[in-house]
Order: sequence, then C-alpha cells, then structure tokens
Amino acid sequence: MMKINNLSQGIKNPKTGKKYSTAFKKRTVQYWLLGIHDVSIIRKKFHVSEKLLFKWRIWYFCQFEEKYLKNEPTNERGIPQGAYRILRKATKHNNKIAAIRARQECYFGNLTKSNKRTLQGGLEKKLWFETVSEVRKEYPKLSLKIVCDFFGKTRQAWYKARTQAFVKDYQEDLIVEQILSIRKHLPRSGGRKLYHIMSSFFDKNNIKIGRDLFFDLLRERNLLINRKRRKARTTNSNHGFKKHPNSAKAVIPTASNQVWVSDITYITLGSSFVYLSLITDVYSRKIVGWNLSESLRAEGAISALKMALKNLDKSSLSLIHHSDRGVQYCCKKYIEILKKNSIKVSMTEQYDPYENAIAERINRTIKEEFLDTYLFFNYKQANEAVKKAVNAYNNIRPHASVNFLTPSEAHLQNGEIRKLWKNYYPLQWQSSNSKSLT
Repeated sequence: MMKINNLSQGIKNPKTGKKYSTAFKKRTVQYWLLGIHDVSIIRKKFHVSEKLLFKWRIWYFCQFEEKYLKNEPTNERGIPQGAYRILRKATKHNNKIAAIRARQECYFGNLTKSNKRTLQGGLEKKLWFETVSEVRKEYPKLSLKIVCDFFGKTRQAWYKARTQAFVKDYQEDLIVEQILSIRKHLPRSGGRKLYHIMSSFFDKNNIKIGRDLFFDLLRERNLLINRKRRKARTTNSNHGFKKHPNSAKAVIPTASNQVWVSDITYITLGSSFVYLSLITDVYSRKIVGWNLSESLRAEGAISALKMALKNLDKSSLSLIHHSDRGVQYCCKKYIEILKKNSIKVSMTEQYDPYENAIAERINRTIKEEFLDTYLFFNYKQANEAVKKAVNAYNNIRPHASVNFLTPSEAHLQNGEIRKLWKNYYPLQWQSSNSKSLT
C-alpha cells in the first residue's frame, strides 16, 4: 500500500513541474467516480494519463475506502483484494479503449492513407457513427458515453445520427419504389433522366438528394442500366443504285421538320428477327414515322416514310431527308416519293456511323430502354410493343438533347434548345463551322 502511495506521489505535473497534491488526486478520482468527468475529459483538463488515474484510484481505495472493509484480504503483493478488483477493472477498461482505437484506425487511418486526404464533413460523420455502432455490437456492456466521448461526440449526437439513418433508409426505399413504378413505362431509363423525372417527387416528399448520391443508390440497389451491343447487320450498301452526297452535315435545324434522319434496326423474334424502320426529326428528336417489317425489303422503310409524310405540315421549310446508303433508301421507289414531296435527299458518304449518329442513337434508345427487356414470340406482340415504346418515347421520356423536354414538347418549339449532355466526339450537327437554316 505504501509502495503504491509513494509511486503516486512521486509523479510530477508535466505542465507545472510540481508534484500532485493529495487534495488534487482525491478530487480528480472523485470527479471520475461520481461521473462528473469521464476519462478523456480528465486526461485533457487535468493533464493526467489514464494509467496514472487508475493508480490514483487504487491509492484512493487504500486511503479512504479500505478502513470500511475490516477483514479485506490481500494478495501476494500486499494489495487488498478490493484494490486488485479495481485494478483488473481498469485494465479491462484499458483493453476496451484500445479496441476502440484499433477500430477507429481501421475506419479512419486506412481510408485516409488510401485516399491521401483528411476526412471531413459528411464522410467523417458517417464513419464515426458506424464505428460507434460496431463497437457497441462487440462490447454491449460498454458505456455509450465513453465510446462517443472518444470521438469528441455526445450520446445525443449518436442518437440523432441513428434517427437520421432510419430516415435515410426510409427515403431510399421510397425512391426505389418510385423508380420501379416509372420503369414500368420506361423500363431502361437511365439515372439522369430518372433524376429529372423525379424532381417533383423529391419536393413533394421533402427528400434532399444530389445526383451523385442518387447514382450511388442506383448502384447499391443494382438499378443501373448496362449497355448492350448490336448483333445483326441491317445495312447493305453494295448495290447499283445512285448514292447521294451528304448535304445535311453543315446544317443545324432551328425548328422541327427541317432535317429528318432514318435508319433500320432489328428486334429479336424467337429464333429470327423483325426489322424496325424509324424516321426521326433532328430538331426535336421526335419519331415522326415508323414501321415494323418481317423482312429487309424496301416496303418497311417506305411505310415509315408515308407515316411521317402524313403528319407533315405542308407549310414547313425545305426538308432534308438523311439516311445511310442502304438499298432500302437508295431504291427508285423511295427516292421518287422524296422528290415528289420536294424533299432533298442526303446520304452518308463514308462507312462511319457518326455520319448518321442521331438515327443510330434513337435506334439504340428504343431497343435498350423499351424493347430488350421483353421476349416476343410473334409479330403481333412485337408490333404492339413498338407502338407503346414510340408513344412513351415521344410523350413521356425526357430527352437530354432538348433540355429534358419530351420530343413531342420540343417539336412545338422554335429557336435553339439547350442540350444537357457533354459532347465527347465531333458528331454531325455539332460542328462550330456549321450554318443554321433560316
């Protein structure tokens, strides 16, 4: 007992250089026993290490508590069993603190090292809450206050973070439910379009979520859309018909029905294919004509052209029809219909798909976002699905190339429409040297 007492009194205060007084040691231990201050606050406020505080706790027991235990046995070192129990409890407490520090290093140290930056803001808040939760699972009897104090937080902050986590989970479930509802009509709509469509839903439900977090949620719930590659070839340009020059490459339309683009794509039907001909207005991205054919004969492309001409306003400006050099578009009957309606003929000059990029893009959108999720067993099923897909594309789906308007809405506009996507390639109708139609 005297050895412990002398050891405790021989230590000096690192701040003042003086020995700790008996009254100071007594008051410090009492602060801890009464719960006025925890270990971390005592360490910072009184400049006392945890190890020294535990030694003072044994000294306090020997000086002020042992006399109330007359027959208290001692161990082989002469330390009373009561003091020994306190020492074991302090050691166990130290082990728990070490575990918390190791867990903190696991969450913070490695992440800081890998990212080579300090953790700040929401990321740090998220990690400390998760760390405390993990430690509580491993040490259920450990005081929540001790663990929170280690991170410089209060118990109230942890409970608040837990409530926020519950609210976050509930909001994420609401968002996913709404996404699944939208994808019943737009089955392969991407993240940016979903985020735009759901803006009113977020406001109505008081949900604050940025685009990046929205994409993170899609990724966590496996709701991102994977791109698919083409499998069949639908263009045959090895023919004897006249191939017209590309007269649309230097034109930027300023209204609808100034430039149309056409292309043919395939749809899987059992073990065979059916072929979809589309005609799209460049200005509004609206599909103005379409036809699903069981063969690659020119009749399918001609039927799509007749549908587009049926809805064409005869007072429109001079119209350019642009396509690839496939035999369907170069054949005599197709060219005669175009010339009869005073439509200028334009075709790709190279084998580069970017010369007809918009038509290729619309084909992919219709297939990947609306049709590839279904299996068709007959022509009737496929034709009905295409009809619904074109209607949803024109009237429901927002388009990034026309300021997130639907193509039908953009078809009624005039003048330049803002594009909300980045241009990574020198595509047609986006050259800085292009001239506008007047």
